[in-house]
Amino acid sequence: MTHTTLAKPAKANKQIQEYLSAVDKGMTGRFVMQNGKGWYLRKPSDRTGTLFATKDEAITKAKQELAKTKGELFIFNNNGELIGRQ
Repeated sequence: MTHTTLAKPAKANKQIQEYLSAVDKGMTGRFVMQNGKGWYLRKPSDRTGTLFATKDEAITKAKQELAKTKGELFIFNNNGELIGRQ
């Protein structure tokens, strides 16, 4: 068996640009997650976050942080299921 190295796709490729944009939005986004104590706000790359008493408080703070970036807001329920995206 011979090994063939594939050429990298051109960065001008529209699908590649959309993929890279989606990854950027995900990494600069914020997660609002429900648990028994309240609602956590955290970055996707962090394991811990800030605890808020209500969902609305967490979303308001997330939107303030996201105003500086082009990230998205992902809202998860107690079971880790995505229930909203803004």
